[in-house]
Amino acid sequence: MKFCICFYGLVDRSLKYTYDSIKNNIFDILKENNIEYDVYLHNNQIDSLNATRNNEINCKLEINSWKVLNPKEFIIEKQKDVPANVERFDNEFKNIPDNFENNKQSYKFTTYQLYSCYKVTQLWKDKPKYDYYLYLRPDLKYLHKINIDFIKKYIGKKCILTPKWDCHDGEGINDRIAFGNYDEMVIYGERFKYIDEFLSNVSCNYRTVKFKKHFVAELYTHWVIIKKFKLQNNHIIDNDGGVFNAQRIRANGSIPYFDIGKK
Repeated sequence: MKFCICFYGLVDRSLKYTYDSIKNNIFDILKENNIEYDVYLHNNQIDSLNATRNNEINCKLEINSWKVLNPKEFIIEKQKDVPANVERFDNEFKNIPDNFENNKQSYKFTTYQLYSCYKVTQLWKDKPKYDYYLYLRPDLKYLHKINIDFIKKYIGKKCILTPKWDCHDGEGINDRIAFGNYDEMVIYGERFKYIDEFLSNVSCNYRTVKFKKHFVAELYTHWVIIKKFKLQNNHIIDNDGGVFNAQRIRANGSIPYFDIGKK
């Protein structure tokens, strides 16, 4: 049995703080269960990060930290050189209220992340199929061991597994971790392709946002997975049958206040 593992986004953001948890709770558990894996990676590389909403101000990044993940194939792309098809969304965002009150920086960061997710998907899409696919955010500290027995129940089934937490008050789908089979994970990995349709044609009736037009990552993921493609979504459990939890780690090593209580 062989799995495909994908990392994407600002891979260098906080990997020096999170790698041990990835190794201990993901990589090592797969090895203990005699499951081989290949790692694929796309890195939106920047030298320093300024994310005002997260209080990450002039944070210098270790730009070669991604190498510790030992990817089979990878793309390192400087974020300042991203194609015009990413930057063009700035014009469309002008027509959407600033839901996070940070000059729409969060919308732009979400677009970069979706682009990176799309690019890493292209690395494996045309290769012989793996038995299963894991998409993992590299800036997460994984608090539990991956539950191999639970995952095996879903191999071959048309279902995407995501965590129960951070689902925008139950209306969205967690966009930080996802497991699934080939067909479903192509859809998940290529969410970038549907942003135009979402922004242009969709009036979102979600109770957890103030505006009908928005670009909230969890709700957008829900729209793609549930409303557009009508896929089944189940929640991941950890090796003890509880919630498969993880904490976001900022570039400065801090944990967001809403993640501190996770155990």
